[in-house]
Amino acid sequence: MRISFILPDLNGGGAQKMVINMAREFSSRGYRVDLVVFNYVGDYVGSVSETINIVNLEKSRALKAIIPLYFYFKKHQPDVIVSALFHVNLITIFSKIFSFSKKSCLIISERNYFSLQIKNFSKTKYFIIKKLISFLYPFADYIVGISDGVCEDLKTIVSKKFHKKIKTIYNPVVKSNFSIKILEDIDSIYPENSRLKLITSGRLEAQKDYPTLFKALAQYKEKYGDFHLVILGKGSLEKTLQELSVELKIKDNISFLGFVDNPLAYMKQADIFVISSAWEGFCNVIVEALYAGLKIVSTDCLSGPSEILSNGKYGLLSPVGDIDALCKNIHLISEQKISCETLRMRALEFTVEKKSDEFEHLFKEGY
Repeated sequence: MRISFILPDLNGGGAQKMVINMAREFSSRGYRVDLVVFNYVGDYVGSVSETINIVNLEKSRALKAIIPLYFYFKKHQPDVIVSALFHVNLITIFSKIFSFSKKSCLIISERNYFSLQIKNFSKTKYFIIKKLISFLYPFADYIVGISDGVCEDLKTIVSKKFHKKIKTIYNPVVKSNFSIKILEDIDSIYPENSRLKLITSGRLEAQKDYPTLFKALAQYKEKYGDFHLVILGKGSLEKTLQELSVELKIKDNISFLGFVDNPLAYMKQADIFVISSAWEGFCNVIVEALYAGLKIVSTDCLSGPSEILSNGKYGLLSPVGDIDALCKNIHLISEQKISCETLRMRALEFTVEKKSDEFEHLFKEGY
């Protein structure tokens, strides 16, 4: 059986990481796996297994990938197609419909809380994309949301008669090599004698709402004392955030480390993982932090964190944009004793093997 996974590129996003994890797992199970990318660039270029066939469409813009993707489907006739990210999903469905290829199981994966993701689009763009999704998504055999919240949001867009196609499968985050990766030794990422070691991970973009975190930490410093925050990730707002850290007088309390290949090696040096997202489809980095045994403070954003943390059982949740609550929860959790083993056991609910089993069930049911 040939499985084709479709991505725009191999940049360092959560969708790319999760699809690569699944492609590797299904290849190890004996499936023929193609990883079809519109443009073979990005942080994960070197991390794709040699057993996976890379199909590079060599298109820098997604719309230009429609025709080559059409010819790929026409020629290779995959048995199962899995795509991720809404613009890729739309192009995949469109290309598949017009290729007139044999019956295959088409699974599209929605990675984010769609209504919030596109809320800042122009009215015209919002209207067009929403209509395209409501019309094209039902052509898929299954529409997989990476959290219950994402699925509920999709149900407000997709006609009720197609709701039975919408399924929740949480992200496959924990890989078999995590037990080795967490043992990797790196130089200390914190200044000597750091009182409170904080870490966060995520793209430096508006979705992650770093300004709220920075303001909460400026308040924390004033109320409770010193800290040091390490940020893993890169993005277009790095300069803006550096300037904000100067304005808030916490520049010396923050380190921007950029993209790292093995975040577990960095997380294990921290005391607390903190994230201030305005919205999330899931939130892979919270699972990674749980695996590293870190205490967690997150915003209670739609929709992933509260599901991962079981509504506060495995970490503290703060309202989105609430600087005071985020500051208070960082202080509260710093004084709590939480079993690292309990946190790691929760992370093991999101293994690549378990989530691939759930996808495999859909393959067999839909093919």
